[in-house]
Amino acid sequence: MGLRNSAALALCLVVLQNFGAAAIFYVLFASASLFAEEPVEDLQKLVIPVGQYSSAADKTRIKLAAAFSGIKPNTKAPRSFVTKDGRFILYGDLFKSDGCFALFELPVKAGVEEQFGDAQVGLAEWSGRQWELRGLWNISSTWRPKGWKSSDDDYLPITPATEPFELRDMSGDGVPEVIIAGDVEKYFQSYYLLRFDPKTRGLSLLAYAMGKPECAGEYVRLYSNSGRRAIFEEWEYLRWAGDKLVHKASWHDESPYDNHEPPFIVAEVMGGDRRSHSFRITDADNNSQEEIAYTITKDEKPYATFGFVWREPLEKAVGLAPDQVGHAWLFEKITGIPCSSYPLPSYVKKLVRLEDYATIRVTGSDEAKRMLSLKTQKTQRR
Repeated sequence: MGLRNSAALALCLVVLQNFGAAAIFYVLFASASLFAEEPVEDLQKLVIPVGQYSSAADKTRIKLAAAFSGIKPNTKAPRSFVTKDGRFILYGDLFKSDGCFALFELPVKAGVEEQFGDAQVGLAEWSGRQWELRGLWNISSTWRPKGWKSSDDDYLPITPATEPFELRDMSGDGVPEVIIAGDVEKYFQSYYLLRFDPKTRGLSLLAYAMGKPECAGEYVRLYSNSGRRAIFEEWEYLRWAGDKLVHKASWHDESPYDNHEPPFIVAEVMGGDRRSHSFRITDADNNSQEEIAYTITKDEKPYATFGFVWREPLEKAVGLAPDQVGHAWLFEKITGIPCSSYPLPSYVKKLVRLEDYATIRVTGSDEAKRMLSLKTQKTQRR
């Protein structure tokens, strides 16, 4: 059972105990959208095949010509402009290929009745004589110019991206990926990550996140949360395998609603044995008032107790957030990903090394002691 399904089940049990069976119908209705924000298997359903829109067809030529009537094709640095009907177009040598591509918003409102199906974002390439269609996606891009403020006539619950398309090299190969700013919900804006395919001259849709994808060392970090309530946040770490993204680990930090259950962290890690292992971290009884301690299970079996004592009084650790320093230490040891890639809360200005400020205590299996030892380590088999 996935983390979202587990969280939904836990929420239903809490409601059942406190409010009765009738309230379950409301919870199930809410959780259907609460825990289904992220399309995983359904991501490719947003891709619209371009084969039905042959670039040689007269209607397609007319539509593309209308879409790009205001630009002159070039193979120079990317440029952007906004059409009179409010569509954003980013064009130029977008992918370091010495060609001219254009990312554009749809529909084209230029007297052309037929559009490209349900497409809301498109990619085209200049062939030297005309624009060739390279990709279509049913992704609703949302953006507002810098300085925009929400109003009754143009209301959004949060401030969105200032442009719908961003080029950023997420793989380190010198060719930028495309980040599309999607729908705005009450607590987040969705984002989509796409990669250029030199063989098809198109874009592959790789990932979705509830925040802008980030580079975290050699990994791509994707963010998600519980949406309506601040129940959990989750970060997924993926690494490049050629043109694909492969799951390495996820870090799920949850504080159950109304505090019916204690907070916990779940780390899902792809081990050297090519199996996924689940580590659950919860608060543990400490040996003293100065100690911060955690209980760790692996694949639902007891694994270790980890504790540390700050060498100076905790009240002097203002700004260092000892609990977050401890979490970052566990993150590195459990996932094998450097703690510099740990998702620090905004209030923590500096991440220090735990061993420089605290004395560490580990009890448990020999494997756990090796993993959580002070000795610097590379990614181990888990």
